[in-house]
Amino acid sequence: MEKQECPRFGDWSTPPEKPSPEVLELVNRVRTLVEIKLGVNFAEFEATLCRMQVVAGFNYLVKVFVGADRFIHVQFYNALDGSITLTAVEDHKKKEDPLNV
Repeated sequence: MEKQECPRFGDWSTPPEKPSPEVLELVNRVRTLVEIKLGVNFAEFEATLCRMQVVAGFNYLVKVFVGADRFIHVQFYNALDGSITLTAVEDHKKKEDPLNV
């Protein structure tokens, strides 16, 4: 598997790619925040695609499968100190919906 090339500072990676093990770990860490925001406890929560932006830390935009042909788009910020801030969630997405900022 090819290693994802890091985008230039401020640019979003393109095209969306399969999430790395590190991104999967971050998505698992943000899951509870997403469930609280949407008021749902998901039985499934599987990251399928992601994009990232290098800033003073990293912004991530991730397509997440949550079961029954339902997807959500999750955007979060991972600071250099390791803290995570949920910045946006788009619900009721489909597999074919583009992962756009």
